Amino acid sequence: MEALLSNPAAKIPFLVVNLILARRSSLPPTLPPKQGEKDGYEADAKTRDVVKDWASWYTPTRRRTMHVITFIEILILLSRRYPTLLSNSPLSILKPLLSSRYLNHIRVTPTFLLGSLLLYVGTFIRVACYRTMGRHFTFQLAILPQHKLITSGPYAIVRHPGYTASVLVNLGVILCQVGHGSWMREVVMRTRWGKGVGVGWVCAVSAVSYMLVARIPKEDTVLRREFGAEWEKWAERTRFRLIPGIY
Repeated sequence: MEALLSNPAAKIPFLVVNLILARRSSLPPTLPPKQGEKDGYEADAKTRDVVKDWASWYTPTRRRTMHVITFIEILILLSRRYPTLLSNSPLSILKPLLSSRYLNHIRVTPTFLLGSLLLYVGTFIRVACYRTMGRHFTFQLAILPQHKLITSGPYAIVRHPGYTASVLVNLGVILCQVGHGSWMREVVMRTRWGKGVGVGWVCAVSAVSYMLVARIPKEDTVLRREFGAEWEKWAERTRFRLIPGIY
């Protein structure tokens, strides 16, 4: 562990894997549902989905933000190992952006490792949900033709594991992006405007995570209405919605 924390270049493979997994967890596994398939939720104000309006900008923004931050951090780490990288290549135009006496603070930290772990676990659960739900996993709330109630796999542990995964991924991304040892925390957030950007981004991710969790009662209401006794048996067997033994 000490060797890992003392070697800044060791962060590069983590950054690449984190980027791949974060992208995997944010790409919808199916086509968006048709308008008529969303009517089961949209027709009632109590079950209407508000997340889709945020998701339309948040998901691609999170993806692009992670691409940019990952590229910058890898470039910084490589330039420390190969100093001529920024002076003898087209990348030299980025040199003003990467000029700071705090660049040597960018490294692997316990916070980064924790964030990476949450990201790995969240993506694993998310992909398991994709595979278990198949065509029924849509990013927008919908009741599809010949819709089936899926109660196996991760859905036998909690009723909404996809949201558990999303919260874990979002928390992992935040810890990696603005935690100690990150470019955002060690360089950007040392400025007044940078602190505003960092805090604003954390608030946006937190708000989306909250709204995802707030979806759960809406889904339960519609699924209970749609499947009746089948849903009741599942809810009795799988009592917790998000976290086993807690909620």
